[in-house]
Amino acid sequence: MPQLPDCVEIETGHKPRACVIWLHGLGADGHDFEPVVPELVGRRERALRFVFPHAPVRPVTINDGYRMRAWYDITGIDRSAVEDEAGIRGSDAIVRGRIARYDPDVPISLLPGQGEVTVTKRKVQLAVDVEILNQREGTTVWKRQVLVDGEYNPGREADGRKIALDKLVNEIVDGAQSQW
Repeated sequence: MPQLPDCVEIETGHKPRACVIWLHGLGADGHDFEPVVPELVGRRERALRFVFPHAPVRPVTINDGYRMRAWYDITGIDRSAVEDEAGIRGSDAIVRGRIARYDPDVPISLLPGQGEVTVTKRKVQLAVDVEILNQREGTTVWKRQVLVDGEYNPGREADGRKIALDKLVNEIVDGAQSQW
């Protein structure tokens, strides 16, 4: 099972409602397309999150085995060159998954007042479709829609997001370990 890659994340505004995942080319890294973001989306246009993962460093056959960032090995440039099926599947597993729902601002605790209601606690909810594959056999080992949440005090959404992401990672690791 490949480890999730480090990545560069850029948000074009407060509380992004959509995400673009952009993979770089051979030998580059996630910083390669970073300068493009302001050209695509102005700071005041719409709130998006851009995620630029870094490919793992591996030997690349076409470059005499030189170790560089690559999503998979490239053995040649002609159509008859052998494809690195395991590497391609490995890169696919790194980005496999789908965010089914993201609600960053769900009120969960209210304090009634005269003519108004004060929210004293909120939560982030995150639902993700996750699939863990046996790359050698090409079979699904574990597949779930994982729903996690993270409570936070008003104005501290990042705290709730961190709690939710920690729970998500634990659910995925527990799911993988349950199959070993």
